[in-house]
Amino acid sequence: AHSLLADPHARALAGRAGRRRVAERFVYDRMLDQWEALLAGDLDAAAAPAAPAPVAAAAARAAE
Repeated sequence: AHSLLADPHARALAGRAGRRRVAERFVYDRMLDQWEALLAGDLDAAAAPAAPAPVAAAAARAAE
């Protein structure tokens, strides 16, 4: 098992993957839609996975 502390390449990959996940899943508009669905009682829509936003997808590609 490799330690992230000892492997700069693995750290970089993990960092890019983390940033990509945040950019895709925690886009403000998507989070707002989920909160509205939750407050309206639509639990299925509130739990739906976030779709990547065009800006987030472009940012993720630029970070690679």
